[in-house]
Amino acid sequence: MLIKPEIQPFLVISIDGKVLDQFGFYETQLYKQYEEKLLNSNKRTIKRREKKWQKMLNQYQKSLKKKLPDRVFKGVPNSVRKEFWDAALDPIAVRQYYNEQGAQFKFLYASKKDDVEIVRQIDLDIRRTWRLHKKFFKLYGRDQRSCFRILLAYAALDTEVGYCQGMSQIAALFMIVFEEEEKAFWSLVAIMNKIPWSQSGMFKPGFPKLNLFCAYWDNTLQKHLSKVYKHLEAETLISQIYLTKWLLQNFLDRM
Repeated sequence: MLIKPEIQPFLVISIDGKVLDQFGFYETQLYKQYEEKLLNSNKRTIKRREKKWQKMLNQYQKSLKKKLPDRVFKGVPNSVRKEFWDAALDPIAVRQYYNEQGAQFKFLYASKKDDVEIVRQIDLDIRRTWRLHKKFFKLYGRDQRSCFRILLAYAALDTEVGYCQGMSQIAALFMIVFEEEEKAFWSLVAIMNKIPWSQSGMFKPGFPKLNLFCAYWDNTLQKHLSKVYKHLEAETLISQIYLTKWLLQNFLDRM
């Protein structure tokens, strides 16, 4: 159960005059009109891509080294996102592996729910995660409670990482995609610990993977956009200021 503080002034969210976009976020009427115009103009392209994706997902391992990278770059159609994440992360296999090691979701959550410090931090972050999405608009709603349990269970499973700010958006994405708490949890475990993603390196003490990626960014920026690099350097605007959340949350936030 999430902790309900007596005063929550920063949690007041208004959706007056707003409508849902294709992903379930509340947006302005003007944004919705633009989105519908764009979707209508791309109907044939979207249908063509959906057929290609369905065929590709039926032969996922074969497509992995060939067509998949290019098609991901063009965008994953909404209708196949659930199947794609399922194929890419294989949460059922991940669950089976950890279950054999004695780690089960319900016991992981139960073992950590008395850790007051982590409970409070997760609760604080969950209450401000994607509040303009239909699944997270309602304070202490079903999906918020599920994300809370997912993050608490992960903190019990991966004691080196525990819980770190930025993980709540990733958990929320998997709840939106799968609409199933345990599957969302094992998907989070997969993306954090399974090669090639190994996202946990972004959150470990000292943030080793984050620092490495920021260094890659700086080198690339200096090489290809040297004037921009020098300007940012002159303004003492280091890359961590604008890259941190973008990288930590798998490009879900910022930029």
